[in-house]
Amino acid sequence: MNVSAASNATALPLRAVESDALIESSFRRLLSAIEAERTSIRGTWQQLQQERDGTAAELERLRQDTEDWCYSEQQKIDAERKRLDALTTTLNDMFPEWRQEDILEINCSGRLFTVPRSTLCCIAGSKFNDLFSEEGVKEVPRDPDGKLFLDFNPVCFGLLVEYLQNRRLRLDAPLPVVPASQQRNMELLAEAWKLKPFLRVNKINPVHGTSLHVTGTKVRATHKGCQVISSQNPLPMATSSYFEVKVLNNPDPQGGCAIGLCTHIPAGKEVHTLRVPESVMYTSNTGLIG
Repeated sequence: MNVSAASNATALPLRAVESDALIESSFRRLLSAIEAERTSIRGTWQQLQQERDGTAAELERLRQDTEDWCYSEQQKIDAERKRLDALTTTLNDMFPEWRQEDILEINCSGRLFTVPRSTLCCIAGSKFNDLFSEEGVKEVPRDPDGKLFLDFNPVCFGLLVEYLQNRRLRLDAPLPVVPASQQRNMELLAEAWKLKPFLRVNKINPVHGTSLHVTGTKVRATHKGCQVISSQNPLPMATSSYFEVKVLNNPDPQGGCAIGLCTHIPAGKEVHTLRVPESVMYTSNTGLIG
């Protein structure tokens, strides 16, 4: 009994030492892993810092390049404007009798404009050419200050004047952006006074999600099945519109053609069915489809 007891007493300290060694080994591995992760995080942080510094430098370079380009373009615009002003001054000196009558002061529904007559009369075929001619301007009513009074939409007339002034610098000047709320008013003004640049010629939309092959005003089907394609621009709201379709070739006797109106441009699954929501179409086989 004594020998056995002594043997057990010796085994217990040995197990405690082994457990301490295992704990110490695990703790060292944990410390090593933590240090490795810390080193990795420190390296990632340094890399992000370098990338941020590089991105900031690139953005600063782009900003400076943009400012330089804008300044350069502004200098060109100012130089061109000065050239036109100098040319105008020269013409006024050569023809002093034109100086006063060529500049029109206009009160457009409360908004004042000062525009050269030639600017307002530069669109071929426009009724403005008659309205602002030397004889026509005499028929235009005047406000109490003697300015020409126009009962036009002032926002649309302002956009028109802006375009005509830009056209003095560039004949291919782009049209101004017309707010959606003024689109109908702009169409009415353009239709009434024959302002051709603002009268959009509608075409078949070249961008679509179908297999139809569009070439100018021609559409050719390359696969069987129903496919829908829209016009490039919505129909004008100011006047009545119409469109014509001529079938040039139909090798499939079961094939047909449908024409109609829709409140939106068909997209997704809508381009593969004639029953498009919020639309009405007339098909050559079954008639009206709503």
